[in-house]
Amino acid sequence: MRSHVSRIAAVIVLASSALAGSPEPPQAPDNTGKFPTPEQAFSPATFAARRTRLAPLVGSGLVVLFGEKNLIDAWEEHANDPFFRMGPFRQEENLFYLTGLEFPDLAVIIDSTAGKTTVYSPTGTPPGHADGGAELRAAIARLGLSGPEPMSRLEADLAERVKGRTVFLLTRSDALETAFSPQHAFAPFLPGGARNTYREDVTRAQFEKKYPGVTVKSVVSATVALRKGLDAEEIAAMRRTVTISLEGLRRGIAHVAPGVDEREVTAEIEYEFKRRGAQLIAYGADLQSGPNGLRSFIDVDSSYDLRNRTMQAGETALIDHSAECNYYVSDLARTVPVSGTWTADQRLAYDTYLASWQVGLDAIRPGQPYLEASRAAGRALEAKLASLPEWLRGPAAEFAKSLAAGSPGHFLAMNLHIHDDYTTPLVPGQVVAYESAFKIPARGWRFTAEDVVLVTPQGHEVLSEALPRTAEGIEGMMKKR
Repeated sequence: MRSHVSRIAAVIVLASSALAGSPEPPQAPDNTGKFPTPEQAFSPATFAARRTRLAPLVGSGLVVLFGEKNLIDAWEEHANDPFFRMGPFRQEENLFYLTGLEFPDLAVIIDSTAGKTTVYSPTGTPPGHADGGAELRAAIARLGLSGPEPMSRLEADLAERVKGRTVFLLTRSDALETAFSPQHAFAPFLPGGARNTYREDVTRAQFEKKYPGVTVKSVVSATVALRKGLDAEEIAAMRRTVTISLEGLRRGIAHVAPGVDEREVTAEIEYEFKRRGAQLIAYGADLQSGPNGLRSFIDVDSSYDLRNRTMQAGETALIDHSAECNYYVSDLARTVPVSGTWTADQRLAYDTYLASWQVGLDAIRPGQPYLEASRAAGRALEAKLASLPEWLRGPAAEFAKSLAAGSPGHFLAMNLHIHDDYTTPLVPGQVVAYESAFKIPARGWRFTAEDVVLVTPQGHEVLSEALPRTAEGIEGMMKKR
């Protein structure tokens, strides 16, 4: 981890540059490399178009967004928070979505009425950057934004601009409030342990205290509406992320065998992610083999030991993992036979599951709510119950009921749950993770297939189609080890 020495060094370099009186600011370095970066994946016109679409959703209001902190300050702020873990820098999603800026410690004011987006940054040089801010200035110019203004001017500028206007902040909406009730049973002094202790809550409280009388609303409803449908560059980013992810799963599945530990498979998968250019993983690896497949993934992931076990012959194993590339995430899963081939009963159960799964997939199309996918799968399975052997009929009937009452997965883009609207008709440009889980407790088996699906004008396209899904295809992947 970088120490405070890096800050001091950066300030010295900046001061030296000022004393030298250099007439030309240093140019941003060329970051061209082996893999495309967000700067290369998304054009300035795309971010500008998003702000244009935002304008009617906020009217004459101001949108004020705050970016993520640099890692040193974030670590210091959470020094007494036992639940905090350091991670690579990732810009706050809404700020990146609307501006394309990837630098820490920024604030942004989007004034749609004036057609101007102003960037504020701290005085001096961010930790680890000794270029006097040239990279930030170059990015702001490329993206057609204004600034950077010193952060010390933000409060005064806001005081002048908020008069008589609504301010939209990133705060938890009413819908999110209900999701956090009842309150977590943490000590109230811990962040998130009580109402008004989340970062967004604190920001809103401080803002309303600083600017009394100003109407503050959440920008979440507007950004959710914008992000429901993906634009062309987002879809291209999703294709790349899904391709990286499916190749990672293909590599990991080829290493599944009796006597192999789940963490070995995870290592193979994440190696392939990195080898193909992913910056991060989309979520912690969800590998549930044998009896763990009957547990909730929350149970497994909340345990230090349960999430790492040695797989045994005759078991099934869920391999659920994906990458993040240029801020966009995938979510893929396959169930595999640990022994490399399905037993006759496993094959029958999986084929039964997959047949109903396919009916649900066929229901994903414009004009139909996403919820219809699980409903259609449930109806298809119910129609086949009478033809199933007794040992399979009971679990299948329970599964059909769960499909009728549950959701078929979730919506994807910059995170795993960009919204939870399952009843509004789907429209082209939406991307979903389609999945379900069929469990047979008496045998200790769990069957899941999860794919990334793009809604198109004609119906849908499975972006992860290259990852085998049939019983034969899965055995084929395992024979390559």
